[in-house]
Amino acid sequence: MNPHVPAWLRQQASPLNLAAHVTWIAVALDLWRQDFGAARSGVPVAVSAGLLALFVATLLASMGGRLRGAACTAAVLAQGLCALALVGCTRVWSTPILVIIVVAQAAALWPTRALVLWMLASNLVLYAVIAKLRWDANAALSVVMQVGFQSFAVLMARLAASAERRAEELRAINAELVATRSLLAEGARDQERLRLSRELHDVAGHKLTALKLNLRALQGQAPAHLADEVALCTRLADELLGDLRGVVRQMRGEDGIDLRRVLDSLAAPFRKPTIRIAIDPSLRVDSLDVAQTIVRVVQEGITNAVRHADAEHVTVTLQRDGAQLRLDIADDGRGRGPIRAGHGLTGMRERIDEHGGEFAIERDGAGTRLRVVLPA
Repeated sequence: MNPHVPAWLRQQASPLNLAAHVTWIAVALDLWRQDFGAARSGVPVAVSAGLLALFVATLLASMGGRLRGAACTAAVLAQGLCALALVGCTRVWSTPILVIIVVAQAAALWPTRALVLWMLASNLVLYAVIAKLRWDANAALSVVMQVGFQSFAVLMARLAASAERRAEELRAINAELVATRSLLAEGARDQERLRLSRELHDVAGHKLTALKLNLRALQGQAPAHLADEVALCTRLADELLGDLRGVVRQMRGEDGIDLRRVLDSLAAPFRKPTIRIAIDPSLRVDSLDVAQTIVRVVQEGITNAVRHADAEHVTVTLQRDGAQLRLDIADDGRGRGPIRAGHGLTGMRERIDEHGGEFAIERDGAGTRLRVVLPA
């Protein structure tokens, strides 16, 4: 989908959410066709329409990715209550389908115990409504069929959530492998540049210097008719030696590991969050160990933003400050409460301590910011 489309709208258009929207629209059309069951239930159309509007509003909010934790739970519960109220207020057979939509959302959000309790309570209410209003001679069989559909929705929602987690883990592993390969390749290129610059300086430079000195010595002894040719050769040797020193100087100037390519390859596999890498194009890291530490810290920062913060954007900034490298990783996630160091953050701190660096992590609003200082 177009990246310029708002994240909220992209979330609504995901396959499972799109199926839910098609379902409630079909139910709404059925209710409209039957005038919201006002004739048989005696409930004013405005009341039933208001319940449906509230159901849709809370559905859009909970599926849009903007609500988290207790707020999302409250939205799903509100949908469930609206759906059950609509069943009783309209007495239209399509309305119990809305309860299935609620259960499918709960399956992706709630632990199994809370989900089972909700299904038990909501289906008991559904049974009581159907039995009291005498929709069906066998209310129990109707509810059993509803439970079957709800169970299928739970299974699909759980499988989809599990598949997404596995896909995210595979993307993270792939990103790590690609970044490691890029880092090794960049390290090999740096070693090759260093080797070539040394060879040019020590071998070719030495021989050109000897050639230039011999030509200058020969210039004073050369016959008159060869003096111009010897002077030309001396000047060409001088120019070639100068060019060679310029090439070596340029190669030396590019010593070190270019982390931009490595970090770009680390960020590329992630669809969410959007990752922005800000690095000075001329920045080089001399030590492969320091470069590897930076890559692992950035990887852990991105992983935490994906798994724990559910961030939309992550910004990675790396810059040289004198004899230090300053790394800053900030996300706009929805973190709450104190930050507890798990294995990832502990390993990150240990890597940084090995190089005598500094590490700090703090809340930046609802998001999280990592600050790392390493010797350049």
